[in-house]
Formats: sequence, C-alpha cells, structure tokens
Amino acid sequence: MESGERTKRRLSPRKQSWVAVTVPYVVFAISAAFLPVSLALIPVAVAVLGAGVFRMLQRCPVCGASLARVPIEFFGRGS
Repeated sequence: MESGERTKRRLSPRKQSWVAVTVPYVVFAISAAFLPVSLALIPVAVAVLGAGVFRMLQRCPVCGASLARVPIEFFGRGS
C-alpha cells in the first residue's frame, strides 16, 4: 500500500447474505436470554425486518442485478 492511500475492504455479497441470515438468530438468542417474552419480540421483529430489507437492497457488484432472488444454501441445500 502506498503512503497515504487507504483501501476499503468490503464484504462479498455471499458474506453479506450470511450476516443478514445470522444476525436475527443472534438477536433472538440474546433477547430470549435476557428479556421477558413480550419485550423480546420487539428486537427480534426489528432484526428480521432489517435483515429482509438489507437482503432486498443487495446488488451484484458485477451486473447490478438484485441478489434477493438468489437462494442461500444451508449445508448444501438451497432454499
């Protein structure tokens, strides 16, 4: 890297998808462990909606097509 030049590392669309899939589960686990059920549903609903919107807004870096229609594979099985 040249002096004064900074490069930004970006997550690949596949890693972004995994983040969007795992964040709601982590939020659910933390909420279920520390909050009563009625209050735990609020952060879980926000996390799930946020992940869904994030997934819909993702675009292919090469062609610009929406990645929302590409299935995510779990253990070799597509959804």
